[in-house]
Amino acid sequence: MKTALVLSLCLIGQIALSQISSGTLIVTREINGKLIVAADSYGAMSGGESPRNDQCKIAAFKHQFVFASSGAVEYSLIPGPIDGWKNSDEARLAVEAGFSAAASNRGRIDAIADAWGKRLAGHWAEVYATYPNAVIALGKLHGPALTMGFFATVDNGRFYSRFVNILFDPANGSIIAEQGESLSQCVAKFCAFGFVKTFNELRAGLTKKAETSIWTPSPAVLSRIDRETLWVIRLVDLAIAYEIPGNIGTPIDVLELWANGGIHWVARKNNCRENED
Repeated sequence: MKTALVLSLCLIGQIALSQISSGTLIVTREINGKLIVAADSYGAMSGGESPRNDQCKIAAFKHQFVFASSGAVEYSLIPGPIDGWKNSDEARLAVEAGFSAAASNRGRIDAIADAWGKRLAGHWAEVYATYPNAVIALGKLHGPALTMGFFATVDNGRFYSRFVNILFDPANGSIIAEQGESLSQCVAKFCAFGFVKTFNELRAGLTKKAETSIWTPSPAVLSRIDRETLWVIRLVDLAIAYEIPGNIGTPIDVLELWANGGIHWVARKNNCRENED
């Protein structure tokens, strides 16, 4: 039996023959008519294999919807009693279902987030029923959130976003999807999830590592990338530099969702698709 699991931390328990551990930092910021989404690329394979820096943690669908995910983002069991899944593939299916459920993107975003949450909660309930110790171990490692999905879109020039947490309650063995418009980690529409401690220190100016008073991007770079987007990239880059090794890593993928509905990739690895449809 070969088992693979993409996680924000290594999963220990019954599922342990082969697993991928993926550290994650996802950052979103709404400012000046655009929503910026940035993510690291780090993924470490347990079992002696070399770490990977090719994880695609941001996806776009129908050139209208943006998705990002952290935590346990992929599960595969070959062969085994449970079908594998990827969070991004489940997002694509949720977008297809949600797109026909409403006439506007404002209504669709709720349907999409709800569909994704139900699908992921169902998958994890199946894993718990088959491998309870593995899910319990994961919950002990990094809290009740097994995985998280972020969805965003534009409707009539206004941004709409949803966060979905897939939560595990060890007291009764239940797994639920919790949906909201924001997170406790968000400050003035500036959000981060995953390995956020160092990033939050930089964002809040609590450390001199940010060098905020002397940061001046070059005119050549500013001619290609807006200052607000560069600032997000800089903070993510600094967070990677000062984070505990093995949690997050470069390169950084960056996408802008514009108020006119356009999607613009500022930086994207060659193995990550421009649009998932």
